[in-house]
Amino acid sequence: MDRELRRVGEVLGHEVAWSPGEVEILDTIDRDTHRRAALEVALGDCEDVGSSRALKLAQEIRLIEAQTSRLVRQLQRELHKLLAQAQKPEEPQQPRSVVSLKAKRAADTRWHRHRLQQAANQQEFRQPEETG
Repeated sequence: MDRELRRVGEVLGHEVAWSPGEVEILDTIDRDTHRRAALEVALGDCEDVGSSRALKLAQEIRLIEAQTSRLVRQLQRELHKLLAQAQKPEEPQQPRSVVSLKAKRAADTRWHRHRLQQAANQQEFRQPEETG
């Protein structure tokens, strides 16, 4: 995982570090890996593979494998998001056409009618400016 993080940093052009949440996920993966190894040793020590103890150990090993796989995928998705953001060029915003400007104004009028009413009320109660 650290190798992939370094590769992302090279693509971005600056050093990238794991966030505290990602460090916690990496620690969980590490603990799960050690726990899985211990459970596999315990499973190997079982004489009867069909015993309830062996079945419980095998079930726990499968659960740990699924959790580890899920956590690794989560980290990889985050790294791929960083890469995608770095590789996606900024697209210049196209100027709006007259039709789209009119449509936006109509939508704003519908959705922000209370603001327009307040503005009209404020202008209605303004005192005329004296000209000198």
